[in-house]
Amino acid sequence: MNDCSSFLKRGSWQTTGLDLRNEESIPVNSIIDLHISIYSSITIYHYYGRATMIITIANAKGGVTKTTSAIYLACAAHKDDRQVTVLDADIQASASLWADSASAGAPLPFPVNPANLSTFNRLQPQDQPGKENWVIVDAAPAEKIMTAAIDVSDFVIIPTSDSPMDLQQVWAMISAIPEETPTGVLIAKAQPRTTAFHETVDALKDQGVITLDEHMAAGTVANAMLFSTVVPLRQDVKKALGTNPQHLYEYTDLYLETLRIKEYLGL
Repeated sequence: MNDCSSFLKRGSWQTTGLDLRNEESIPVNSIIDLHISIYSSITIYHYYGRATMIITIANAKGGVTKTTSAIYLACAAHKDDRQVTVLDADIQASASLWADSASAGAPLPFPVNPANLSTFNRLQPQDQPGKENWVIVDAAPAEKIMTAAIDVSDFVIIPTSDSPMDLQQVWAMISAIPEETPTGVLIAKAQPRTTAFHETVDALKDQGVITLDEHMAAGTVANAMLFSTVVPLRQDVKKALGTNPQHLYEYTDLYLETLRIKEYLGL
């Protein structure tokens, strides 16, 4: 995908609400809409087009907010006008059960579809004109299907708690993910004022798993980054199973940070 600077140099950018598809000087098949949105005084460039972004949320260990992160991130992307599909590849079908429960009251605003090995072998998302299509995979801990999901992904998110035991699984996951696949480590269910939290952050950074801002300051790129967004332990989020969550808390920040990483890496 063309990067932001190439569009600016060609004078083809417009502010929100103006469609670039009428620009005669640019081939129609290469046009995407560039919208500039401002969140918390940070300018984020949104690329809308027929591209597909596949994000797999994976960890071989259970209880680390895989499903919660998938649903909340999908909600945040949907609120930003992405076309979103969640693929439930976990044998426990937690995302599917979440969607089924929500359908009795306020349904989730995007489909949650079961997925297996065959799904990833023939993954061909259906795009809607004018929208960027995000596929978010709630991956199974089983090796074969998790590997299949990762292999088709543009980006992998590894959620973990601030427990030393969970951190050991993060190292195993990073080692198993191909180097060419960008990966973000998300600390969730966190208690930021504890020693365990700070030791987790320090351990990750000591091994070079640093934040996007730190990479930008150093002018470096690595296949594994640490999200600066931290999702603390919240009772409201724990009780959100089976609902269409309206308050996304730090998951909005996670979504925005994912966009920044996407732009920085040219995904």
